[in-house]
Amino acid sequence: MSELGHDGTLTIGQVVQYVKDLNLNMDATEVDDTTRANAGWRSRRTGLRQWSADFSMVVKQGDTMFGTLQAAFANKTSVTVNVKDKFGNEVEGLCSVSRFNRSEPLDDVVTVDVNLVGNGKPSKIVAA
Repeated sequence: MSELGHDGTLTIGQVVQYVKDLNLNMDATEVDDTTRANAGWRSRRTGLRQWSADFSMVVKQGDTMFGTLQAAFANKTSVTVNVKDKFGNEVEGLCSVSRFNRSEPLDDVVTVDVNLVGNGKPSKIVAA
């Protein structure tokens, strides 16, 4: 059975309540280690890895998460981030806020788009 996205959680000190869309990104650079010994075939391996999370959040009066994230961006401080789905797949670690864009459309709710970049290896990676 397929999984619905609304069953996952994003936690930054507390569960972030008003998340609309969330993407967990984990990727690695590609290193070419081809030599003449590869008989005309390219050989590659993974290099440095990185992780990040992008999400949009509805701005609600009284929700302290907006201020927490804006302060982390302004002060260049790290936050502990946990992304988890309903099956128990989970990634957690320290992140910096690299993007904090507020949008105020004429005919929609006020939102903020946030990008969190991992500071090194996640402290927890669980594959259920």
